[in-house]
Amino acid sequence: MCEYYTYEKQKYSCEKCNWTGLGEQAEEDEDLRDGFFIACPTCGHCLDSVYYPTIDETLKYGTEKQKEKALKRRQFLNRVDASRLKNCEQLPEIEADEIIITLREVGRKDGEDDWYIVLYWNEKEIWREIGTYEYYDRYIALGQILQNKYGSRLVDFETEYTMFLGGDYHPAFDEVKKFRELLRLNRYYCISSNY
Repeated sequence: MCEYYTYEKQKYSCEKCNWTGLGEQAEEDEDLRDGFFIACPTCGHCLDSVYYPTIDETLKYGTEKQKEKALKRRQFLNRVDASRLKNCEQLPEIEADEIIITLREVGRKDGEDDWYIVLYWNEKEIWREIGTYEYYDRYIALGQILQNKYGSRLVDFETEYTMFLGGDYHPAFDEVKKFRELLRLNRYYCISSNY
């Protein structure tokens, strides 16, 4: 693995055809989730994987325009983090034997830069946080916090009106489905063990 801003000046040797040269001479090959592979320009053999730069790398090596965008991204991520549900004590008590929580994406309001992930119980909003693209992992984290709060009474954590939950990562929907199935199994085993 190589840093995005330094791979072009790094020397490479192809073990397959003995080509040698700099990363800037290599060909950008198959995409990774967070970067790409580079390949030998002669035979196509994979030489290395390059990951897109972190904010810190961009602030160190990027152009002024890239640094400006990186600072805005950091400010956004700080806002996201400040808005996030961190523990189950932040959630309201719910007096019900079976609880179904619904997650929805809510668009920007006039004058706002952010859209939101909103959790509802019986159409009553119980939590709101800033949304991000491809946030299926956040869905799982929220589900675990909900499970910590409501235990086996949490019957389902459904999703409605979502565009960005899975993003470009198609297996994301399988992860969501798997989590929901585990909730149902957990409920079933808790009820069965009480008999």
